[in-house]
Amino acid sequence: ERLFAELEPPLPNVPPAPASSLALPEAIDYLNAIWHLRFGDDLFGVTRCKSAAELSPPVETREEFGSRVTALYSILGQTRIPGRKKEAKPVALIPTLTRRLSADGLARATAAIDVMQAFLKARAVDQHVDAQDDGIVKMAELGVRWPIDDYPLAWETIQARMVEALNNLRSEVELLPVPRRARTP
Repeated sequence: ERLFAELEPPLPNVPPAPASSLALPEAIDYLNAIWHLRFGDDLFGVTRCKSAAELSPPVETREEFGSRVTALYSILGQTRIPGRKKEAKPVALIPTLTRRLSADGLARATAAIDVMQAFLKARAVDQHVDAQDDGIVKMAELGVRWPIDDYPLAWETIQARMVEALNNLRSEVELLPVPRRARTP
């Protein structure tokens, strides 16, 4: 334990856990709605209700943790980039946002996207041997120690970081003007 304490990077401060088990699906849905108003299409192509539903229940076991992580990965992996037909990872949003946001807004949006990207890379830590080193670093960036010994806390931490990131991205996108076609009379 002392060796791990010396060698592991310090974990970042983690925002408080979401107040509701629905906080993560709500953050995804709210960002999706605002994105749709600004860009005319949903940000995330949530094609399976099961993925969104799996984000809500609490986690007690490693298997439940894996199920929640996989569900979130499937949603974030279906990011729709304006002007592109193929879905991509959230990092591909940066060029679109660069053209539309102020420097401060872009910095905040990029920080939010960085959290999403860290999650996508961290997810592979338990599933792909060749991605473990990077995955462990990304888990630490999210505030989760590897190996995980407290799965409920690990999921709560990831939920909190993702809710914060999604809400930060939404707050920047929300500042963009509503296109004429989306305005109501």
